[in-house]
Amino acid sequence: MHHIKEVRSQVMASFDAYLEAVCAECGIAAPDSLGDGIGDVASNKGPVSYALSRQQRFAAFKWFSSGASAEIVETFYVEPATKGHKSGVKLYSLPHAAASTCTVNPFLQRWRTVIGGEADTAASAPGFTELSAVLASRGQVNTTSADQDALIQLLRADNEYLHWTVVEQADELKAVKAKLKSIGTQTPTLDALFANNASTSIPVPENQETLTLDDLPSWAADNVDRIVILPRALNGAKKSQYQSPETIMRALELLAGPYRLLRLGELSRAEFDAAMNEAGVQLSGSVAPSIAGEQGDSYYVTWAGRRRFLEFHLIKGGGRDERYCLRIYFFWDEPSKRCIVGQLPFHLDNSLS
Repeated sequence: MHHIKEVRSQVMASFDAYLEAVCAECGIAAPDSLGDGIGDVASNKGPVSYALSRQQRFAAFKWFSSGASAEIVETFYVEPATKGHKSGVKLYSLPHAAASTCTVNPFLQRWRTVIGGEADTAASAPGFTELSAVLASRGQVNTTSADQDALIQLLRADNEYLHWTVVEQADELKAVKAKLKSIGTQTPTLDALFANNASTSIPVPENQETLTLDDLPSWAADNVDRIVILPRALNGAKKSQYQSPETIMRALELLAGPYRLLRLGELSRAEFDAAMNEAGVQLSGSVAPSIAGEQGDSYYVTWAGRRRFLEFHLIKGGGRDERYCLRIYFFWDEPSKRCIVGQLPFHLDNSLS
């Protein structure tokens, strides 16, 4: 079996132009005939498998190209949040096909013409199965099979349970490390021996340590060009029982500073991770939209006239005791290039509560 892979970065074609190219190649009536989700559609090449999310500008396709070439074709188009658009094609010729046929595949030629951009020889080319799993894990998938729907819901629940188990175990490990450090030994830790160069860290402003939650409204007003703290979050701060208000302020500065710079492409992931470690918090997705939907409006806020999902949160501590468990729920607003904080500092309910 012969294999050809080509990935292009900084592509010139729009997401819609890519969909039109795939539909034209496969004889699919129009992109509108493809519903968002994971499924199969009939075409002049036989069944075409697809994974599609227009909201996330995410598409992957797979089909069998019969004839002299006898190839399996896989292609994708993604728009990462912090990187340029990418698109790729993978061709697998079957054992009886000639080695040279892969180079003249008609879709490969069509794709190169439509996509433009630059060939990225160092980029990976994930397969259709991997990409479908990524889309399913984001919790925004419809499928054409009831069995697939049930399986995905089960996997989501398992993933959510494992996520919180790992978080709580990590918090327990940190607590043990803190106790060991309090013994007073002068022996350097492995973390200290292998710490990143100080030049990569993003220090918290000096006055951040002196701020309290009483200062949050004025701080939010002063930093509105970098971050938005919605009234619901400000009200939550007034009722806060969390034992370390300075940690909340450090976490908000992390969102206003390093995280925003990461999103704007002005900070590397390693530098952001260093800043996050200094702030003493972790970043993860909140819950799957399907789970959020079971909680009414808890995971949603109104912003710019739209209902928006609080898809991320900063976390510190496990369990449900509001004195020791910190959660800051937010989403990234692409038009204004800011984090919108909708809820803090306590844990919202979910189906695992």
